[in-house]
Amino acid sequence: MVEVVSQLCCYAPAKTPVVFVGETGTGKTYFARALHEMSGREGNLVEMCAGEIRPSLAESQVFGHERGGFTGAVRQLRGLLTRAGTGAVLFDDFHLLRAPVRER
Repeated sequence: MVEVVSQLCCYAPAKTPVVFVGETGTGKTYFARALHEMSGREGNLVEMCAGEIRPSLAESQVFGHERGGFTGAVRQLRGLLTRAGTGAVLFDDFHLLRAPVRER
């Protein structure tokens, strides 16, 4: 645990993406939140369960859209990246986005 916290301190000031990988329940979300707090970024940490992203609306959910931008866009939607601003986006349960494996 000491090594993990030490690594968080090293990565916190970096302006590069960080990916946490591990089994369910190992604290990935906790450490992502801690990393964001330690980073000193003024923007928000916006969390999204990747399994909730509908493929047909993924672009709008991530980037947002304007009212009337396409059929059915009855209001403006601020996307995840806009809401995060200078902060970060946390896609939790990213494994849920994988395409199903076909058996041969």
